[in-house]
Amino acid sequence: MGVAALRGDAKRARRLRRRLLPGAAVLVALGVITIWMDLIPMNPFFSPFFPESYVANTPERARAEVRRQAGAGYDLIKVYDWLTDEEYLAVLDEAGRQDIYVIGHHLDTLSVAVSTGGGLREFAHVDEFLAPHMIGRASPNTGFSEVRIDLEMIPESVAETAANDVFVVSNMVTDETVYLYLEAGPGYFDRPEYANVRPQTKEAWLGGRVERWQGQQEWRRNTLQPFLVQMIQGLRAAGVPLLTGTDVSVGGMVPRHIHRELELLVEAGLSPFEALVAGTKNAGLSVQRMGSPDVFGELATGHRADLILLESNPLENISATRQRAGVMTRGKWYTQAELDALVAELVATY
Repeated sequence: MGVAALRGDAKRARRLRRRLLPGAAVLVALGVITIWMDLIPMNPFFSPFFPESYVANTPERARAEVRRQAGAGYDLIKVYDWLTDEEYLAVLDEAGRQDIYVIGHHLDTLSVAVSTGGGLREFAHVDEFLAPHMIGRASPNTGFSEVRIDLEMIPESVAETAANDVFVVSNMVTDETVYLYLEAGPGYFDRPEYANVRPQTKEAWLGGRVERWQGQQEWRRNTLQPFLVQMIQGLRAAGVPLLTGTDVSVGGMVPRHIHRELELLVEAGLSPFEALVAGTKNAGLSVQRMGSPDVFGELATGHRADLILLESNPLENISATRQRAGVMTRGKWYTQAELDALVAELVATY
């Protein structure tokens, strides 16, 4: 009797699946068609997965979202490369009209002259220059191939960036870290700099880009990274303000990679002082360009009391930033021992 009941339940479940699956497929197809034909906005389909992002699928919706965010009092808009040329340029144009700062990615289909001339105020990553310099195909992140890079275009891109007063976040450390962990494999995340990372986060990394990007390591080390170095050298020579960054949204990146970023800037030809300016004074200038009343980045009267006390002089060796004696933030002093205790307290909750 029990077996017969179970068999009956199984049959009903199979019938239910047969009825539901075609219906679900039809609903998905209708959703795709309505989005494609612009009958309904795209964003409701994306918001459950990317709740902090807005995807506009017409220039008008892009402009409306810029106005909404400007009216809500945000300091800046970060524009991504999921947009068409028209939508992307509409964001830049409307941001200029609303006087809101735009930092972001770069479309594969646009030149540096068009994006910087159109109102982009800051490149979120130096590797955004890859797209307009690639020879042969779109981004290596969407179906990898070892694309060639047009190095002869660098002076043109640098000149357009400088002429339009655009800042650039360097974050060369991101590509370096990616090819290092692709070469090393899963054991890379056992390194000391990952000791305080949640185990679940490291597991997610292993199932993410560490797996998907296998095969890119040689190209990243021998082609992409030298290109990024040349871009930084050209930008620095042209007087383009550089900023430091780590792009911690990328798997394997943690805030302490900022120390390696400073070292890479010096290896690219910046003086230790110039590298430190990128992470301090220029960061403050970037925020001021957003219209913020907050002033920081220099040891000067009227600036916010943020500073790091080091054990040795970083002007003699930039790696000295790794040896902290303590940190002052907004005038409150923390010894290194206190900082270590705060981290240990957090890790104990994992």
